[in-house]
Amino acid sequence: MYESLILASVLNNVSTSWEDPSVLGYFGTYGNVGSVEYSDAEAYSGEYSLSITENPVSGTPQVFVAYITGLQAGDTVDASAWFLGLDGDGDGGYSGGRLWGHYFDGSDLNSYSGSASGPSDIVGRDGGGWASTSHTWTIAEGQTALIIEARIYSYDGGADNQIWVDDLNVSSSNANASIVVGGVAIPAPGALALLGLAGLGRRRRNG
Repeated sequence: MYESLILASVLNNVSTSWEDPSVLGYFGTYGNVGSVEYSDAEAYSGEYSLSITENPVSGTPQVFVAYITGLQAGDTVDASAWFLGLDGDGDGGYSGGRLWGHYFDGSDLNSYSGSASGPSDIVGRDGGGWASTSHTWTIAEGQTALIIEARIYSYDGGADNQIWVDDLNVSSSNANASIVVGGVAIPAPGALALLGLAGLGRRRRNG
């Protein structure tokens, strides 16, 4: 499933904690994402977070929570967030989350221009409570735009197939870059063009 949704806030340093459920909170999905929604069941700060479920449990589902355009080779993009997973049934399974990134062409969020990787650790798993993660991307030669993903990892049959993400912060060393983050109710004119009303597609990618 690859679904484009419309929401934007354009600043050079942007934070979100998904506190307004009337605002759409992400820009698309890839893989077996069962649902993405605001949740008041868990929150690291405030009253809400973004809940992600995996269904069926397979592959590496991705939710696009931010994108940055106007980048140049050598620029850096920093992101941090908090994740909470599950380990509630005692069967050895668990769920956790990770930030990840991939490049796109800067004009179509359905495009894919290669993996940008991310931090090595899956966090918030094993019932250990909220855990933070962060990463700095250095933009590769020939790339100008980056999508930041929240990835869910579920194991052992899918009983623990849900995570929550909260307090996402994104910034860039490039003062002219545009940072667009889900969960912030400031429409950006360029976001509609990037997302597109017919933005449905599938691509094979796990990196």
